[in-house]
Amino acid sequence: MKKSISIPYQAELLPPAERFFQWAKKHARPTLLERDQECRFDRRLWESLGALGLFQPDQDLRTQLECFIGLGAGSMDIPFALSAIAHGAVAVELLARFGSEAQRARFLPDMVAGTTIAAVCNAEASGGTDVKAIGSRLELSDDGRYRLHLNKRGATNLSFADVIFASAWRPAKPDEKKPDPSLEVVLVSARELSQESHVAQLAGFRTGLTGSVRTMQPLSVRLSDVLLGGERVGFQVLKHCFNIERIFIPAILIGILDGMLAEATELITSRQSFGKPLTEYQYVQEKIITIYAARERTGALIDSILNSAEKMTKADLAEHGKLLSLLKMTAVEEAFAAATAFYELSGYVGYRLDHLAQKILRDLLGLKMLGGTKEQQKIILFQELMREHGLRAAARKGTSDEKEPA
Repeated sequence: MKKSISIPYQAELLPPAERFFQWAKKHARPTLLERDQECRFDRRLWESLGALGLFQPDQDLRTQLECFIGLGAGSMDIPFALSAIAHGAVAVELLARFGSEAQRARFLPDMVAGTTIAAVCNAEASGGTDVKAIGSRLELSDDGRYRLHLNKRGATNLSFADVIFASAWRPAKPDEKKPDPSLEVVLVSARELSQESHVAQLAGFRTGLTGSVRTMQPLSVRLSDVLLGGERVGFQVLKHCFNIERIFIPAILIGILDGMLAEATELITSRQSFGKPLTEYQYVQEKIITIYAARERTGALIDSILNSAEKMTKADLAEHGKLLSLLKMTAVEEAFAAATAFYELSGYVGYRLDHLAQKILRDLLGLKMLGGTKEQQKIILFQELMREHGLRAAARKGTSDEKEPA
């Protein structure tokens, strides 16, 4: 039996970023490359994060972002940090904000403790997370219950998830005033669902979880038991979900950039070339500045959002759609440029599978491709700019609301 991971004595007295940096440097970083080669997700790390308080729903936004920055810097593990975001920053928030009293009582304590893993599932094989292409559905049965059909692909934490948050279309009931179908978000236990791992088939993300989930047979459910937030609020729930991930993913990338800067600085101060320290070469200095500048620009965008209100909350993020899209798009692009500079500093050895520089580049390529990070954020930015200039009709001709995984 594997031993549990100990919690540092009086860890709660440390500043948030330092607390999770120290924990991750001790418990996650030493096994990073080993876990990457084995495609291994260590659930003990998850439970230890819960014991440290990472998943507490009552944290203010700035504090929780600092926790994730520390987690990224200490672990240097993008997929694992993404898994923690999907669970602790997104799923716990959705349950605490939109869940019924019965849903919170059933799922929230174990999710906060990290003994239960949650996944938010929107993507489908037929059309990403374009809501118009979602085929998952709730069908009204003759007995007044609903039959739930799910078929989700490529979502973070699937294959190990215990709790599933998923989007599905529901046709209007005969007595409803609105005749159109509505997009709903349901919350169900994963016990009756079939999950598969896609980690080995996807670029990067080998130390996190990515998979699919489907119903082997339609589940018979009561709408009042599974619906999150009530009827016809699915778009609102999903928008809140996407807003959260757009600020938390850049936060972990700030941590990764901090870690790269520390590793690169140690590297160049300990080596020489042609009898001169590497620190004396301008091309080496330029690569260090590339990493530093990426970190500062990403941090400045996050600060501009957080400083726009006396105490910014997750709900307040809805007012910053344009800036959040810009933040996510540029954060990943900046981090990739910095990771390329970090790889170049490492030299040929950085290309090996067992080297940190290669892993970071691979993870960031996966994030660019699988997260709707570049092209989709440009679409959203364009739509927001059109709305600002009163061109709402032109904005509506774009694609539907989102194409991103949670």
